[in-house]
Amino acid sequence: MKISDFPLFGSVFFILGILFSQLPKKFLLISLLFFFFVFFKKKSLALTLFSFFIFFLGILRYQLFVESLKVPNLPYFEKIEVVGVIVEPPEIREKYQRLVFKSSDLGKKFLIFTSPYQNFDFGDEIKVFGNLEPLDETKKYFLKDKILGIFYFPKIELLSKSKNFSIFSSFLSRVYNLKKFLENSVDENFQFPYSFLLKAITLGEKEEMPSSLKDILNNSGLRHITAISGLHITILSAILYDFLLSIGFWRHHSFYFSTIFIFAYLAMLGWQISALRAAIFGLLFGFSQIIGREILLERMIFYTAAFLLFLNPLLLTEDISFQLSFASILGINYFFSFFREILNFSKNKIYHSFLNTFSMSLGALIFSGPLLFYHFGKLPVAALITNLLVIPILPYLLSLSFLFFLFALIFPSLSRIFSLICFPFLFFIVFVAKFFSENFPLIELKISVFQLFISYFFLFLAAFKIKQEKRLKFFQLPF
Repeated sequence: MKISDFPLFGSVFFILGILFSQLPKKFLLISLLFFFFVFFKKKSLALTLFSFFIFFLGILRYQLFVESLKVPNLPYFEKIEVVGVIVEPPEIREKYQRLVFKSSDLGKKFLIFTSPYQNFDFGDEIKVFGNLEPLDETKKYFLKDKILGIFYFPKIELLSKSKNFSIFSSFLSRVYNLKKFLENSVDENFQFPYSFLLKAITLGEKEEMPSSLKDILNNSGLRHITAISGLHITILSAILYDFLLSIGFWRHHSFYFSTIFIFAYLAMLGWQISALRAAIFGLLFGFSQIIGREILLERMIFYTAAFLLFLNPLLLTEDISFQLSFASILGINYFFSFFREILNFSKNKIYHSFLNTFSMSLGALIFSGPLLFYHFGKLPVAALITNLLVIPILPYLLSLSFLFFLFALIFPSLSRIFSLICFPFLFFIVFVAKFFSENFPLIELKISVFQLFISYFFLFLAAFKIKQEKRLKFFQLPF
């Protein structure tokens, strides 16, 4: 037994506790007995007892979180009048805009669908009069955001503009205004569909993309490039750090200001799971450098997942982006070295570059595949080829995009130069996505929850067998 086993097993069993708390009690008992005999027959009694204690803490955390969402006697299906504040930037679509509203009376959040022509901003205090409806099965996933009901096109009265109750709210308001400015800069310099693609890749505006663009990205296996990852965080940090050094900042001052900008960037993105995961990975890596000990990628994955689930247990079952984000990085962690080793037929540097991309894509696809079949009923065959073509150019596109944003802020007239340089990369991505989505088939298969569990059971068994027999070393990734 190693002391370092306790944090890892604690993280894993906390996650399992949250997962299994939603299963029938009979299945829960069988699962506990299975884990006891399979995983702990050679482990110490202390580690076994510790793991089961954390397992039940996971169950307790889930139950407490769900209980906190229950409000007795909420007046569903009744017309009510409530006063509160808009706590997220409005999302404007062609036929409606969506507001997230926190009631001052009830202290809970609700969703409002209203006319896109009404002008609202983050922090506005409003009075709402309308029919409150509960979340149906198609909108149950909003529970993870602590949203308890929906108003459809109610009467809204603006009481005051941008009523910020705290320094943090004021900070968020400025960040969201900056995001609006950057979005407008993109719209002014790029045409459809490239403006939507660039805003999705860099500013996290995925919902704004037209369905035609979403479809070709989904069917070509390239939708994941719109998820903000460690690649974005790494490139943005490097650009900011070098820029601050070039204008006379000291190194440690550059580091602190870069960190603040990254925090603001995460807020601008709406705290997307993939971006949060990358930021926590970065913090764990920095902590490992301070203590002088390397933290393996496998451990970082489970530590990060456990931390995020402690904050919000519903992410595990109600947030598809959380599921796919961690499934992909687990697949890369477990299968990258395996595929790179068995497909290593040449010492050519170009071949090795493509081999690395192919191995990462294959590992991510294998581990996220069951989730894609379960949620969407299809898997894009072209993903392995499209990723080989697109992934190598992403660092260049992101670097140029962030430079475009930087110049849009300080030298707007020069930002046009970077928009022109960005265009060929965006054109290439759209061309590849469109060509492969139209000419390559999809594997269509819908699986049940039981089949999903069985799939991941065998995937983890295969991963652990590879790890044990081949003794593969885990590698550090820049995200």
